[in-house]
Amino acid sequence: MEHPRKEALLTKVKALYPLKEGQEELASFALDKVTDSVSAYCNIPAADLPAELDNGIIGMTVQEIDSCLWSANGADSGVQSITEGDVSVSFKSQAELYQALQDSNPITENYLNLLNSYRVLSYD
Repeated sequence: MEHPRKEALLTKVKALYPLKEGQEELASFALDKVTDSVSAYCNIPAADLPAELDNGIIGMTVQEIDSCLWSANGADSGVQSITEGDVSVSFKSQAELYQALQDSNPITENYLNLLNSYRVLSYD
């Protein structure tokens, strides 16, 4: 189930982390992944996540995108490796960026206190 405020959250993510053309889908994927992770951790359906978690979700999404793109100030380098002798630069493909996002865990120590405040015990 999709987060009811997804479009507003995505707009804020794009404002905080300007993306190059064609990377909007990457931001949407990262937001969905973070929302799913927060929902699973807190044992709250994504549609029922409280608005108080929105800023945390935005922060985790920006952190996910930044770690995936290895960028500074929103400028995507996408550089995978650099060799100076005979100059060789290789870039990550879009598939590699999605894989890097998929493999990472957006819930870090920085957000555990916030999420624990809303976490619900599950008896399943």
